[in-house]
Amino acid sequence: MKTYKVPQDLDDIMTECFAAEKLRNLYSNKLFGYKKALKASKLAVKKRREFWEKVYDLYPEVLNKGEAYDRQTYLVSIEDNKDN
Repeated sequence: MKTYKVPQDLDDIMTECFAAEKLRNLYSNKLFGYKKALKASKLAVKKRREFWEKVYDLYPEVLNKGEAYDRQTYLVSIEDNKDN
């Protein structure tokens, strides 16, 4: 498994994504929280897309390789395919 270090500014983007997901979950359980939950959900999707686009720009070899992000270590890891 190969790992790639993620800069702090990219981790900040992913942190915003996780915060928006928590807000979405919070508002979806509230009465009349639909609009706020929808807004938070859209923000989470936008931030997650922004994060991965920047990771792909930084490490093009990661694209379509079964990538995963670990927030504790700030690493993006991909699976090694020995068949390729």
